[in-house]
Amino acid sequence: SNTAGTATLTNTTAGALTNADGATLSLNGGSATSATNAGTMSLSGDNSVSGDVTNTAGQLTLDSATVGGTLAAQGGNFTVGSNAATANSLSGSGNGTLVGTLNLTDASDTYSGVLSGAGSLNINGGTETLSGANTYTGVTTVSQGAGLNLPGSIASDLTTAGTTTIAGGSVGGSTSNSGTLTASNATLRDLSNTGGTATLTNTTAGALTNADGATLSVSGGSA
Repeated sequence: SNTAGTATLTNTTAGALTNADGATLSLNGGSATSATNAGTMSLSGDNSVSGDVTNTAGQLTLDSATVGGTLAAQGGNFTVGSNAATANSLSGSGNGTLVGTLNLTDASDTYSGVLSGAGSLNINGGTETLSGANTYTGVTTVSQGAGLNLPGSIASDLTTAGTTTIAGGSVGGSTSNSGTLTASNATLRDLSNTGGTATLTNTTAGALTNADGATLSVSGGSA
């Protein structure tokens, strides 16, 4: 427990890490079983945390870090660095900055904060819910077998091969679907349905393109 001052761990194996308000802790390489931050914490250098990483306040930075549990953004701010980060799932309401890519491998939570920055979000497994007004400019990618629920908004492009539901939400960039896309009372800039099925109900969209072998249905709304 780092109650004050500075703790620097390099290629070190640790149990639970706790960093208090006003304290600074960095883990470069190595591993821990969990991490809780209220001060300034940095997880980098291909390190791994087998359990949850919880940010209650302060600043958390993940750069080339793997979280085996949930990245719980309960407060403060977190940043994903240029070397990316991986977590099972993302929860909470604390705001985040994506410089690099955040990969979610077994998502199961709702994130209501705001993700900003030039980075990207990949949902590779599980189903993530984004309910906030996200402004990051990288691509949101939903892999086959994964899912996204979007009652909130994303500002940039969406590419989905999984199951994506946009209920009252909006996509500011282009949407490309090769999986199952369901949009109701939603706003899409445009949609290219390259495969699979897209169903739009009472949805406002720009240009709609439906490829050979794909299925697109529109009920109500406008394009």
